[in-house]
Formats: sequence, C-alpha cells, structure tokens
Amino acid sequence: MDPAAREDEEERAVKELLALQSLDAVGGQQQQQQQQQQQLQQQQQQHVQHMLEVLKTTTDTQQLAGNCSVGVARGV
Repeated sequence: MDPAAREDEEERAVKELLALQSLDAVGGQQQQQQQQQQQLQQQQQQHVQHMLEVLKTTTDTQQLAGNCSVGVARGV
C-alpha cells in the first residue's frame, strides 16, 4: 500500500472513531437524562404518596373530632 493511500485510510479510520465516540457521548447523555427523569418521577410519586397519607390522616382526625363533638353535644 502506498503511503498516500495508507494515510487516507488512517485518516478515515480516525474520523470514524471520532464519530463513534461522539455517538457514544450522546447516548451516554441520553441515558443519564433518562435516569434523572426516572429519579424525579420517583420522588414526585413518593411526594404524592406522602401527601395522600397526610390527607388521609387529616380526614381521619377530622372524622374523629366530629365524632367527639357529636358525643359531647349528646352528653356521652
């Protein structure tokens, strides 16, 4: 293989390698973004779950307080 053809082939190989590395980097960023999005969704779900628990507790407490006032009003 003559030196010019060899140099062209090496240059082409380097360009291909750089292109592949660039694709890997983009793929890595997308994967990282997906992981962050999943974590955020998980945190939001936990927050919603917690708020539902708080609501349920508040409702239970109000129900209990309502029952107590009815009991007090009746003189029980």
